[in-house]
Amino acid sequence: MRHIKFTWEDIAQKPSFKTLITKGSAFRFGMSDVARMREEMERLINNLSKIYLAMKEQEKAKKKTSGGNLE
Repeated sequence: MRHIKFTWEDIAQKPSFKTLITKGSAFRFGMSDVARMREEMERLINNLSKIYLAMKEQEKAKKKTSGGNLE
């Protein structure tokens, strides 16, 4: 959808963008797509949480060694 151009007619539709977005091919998906998206979101969250938790541990260790001041 990134390279799709839209017109004033697309904006003027009620609701706006109904043909371009709401009924567009990019938004036609089924339950198998939903299941795949859930798996991908789970993988993303797990990968991000590893980084986040490691960062929080570093902050905790730094706070401990600096006597509570994080500067």
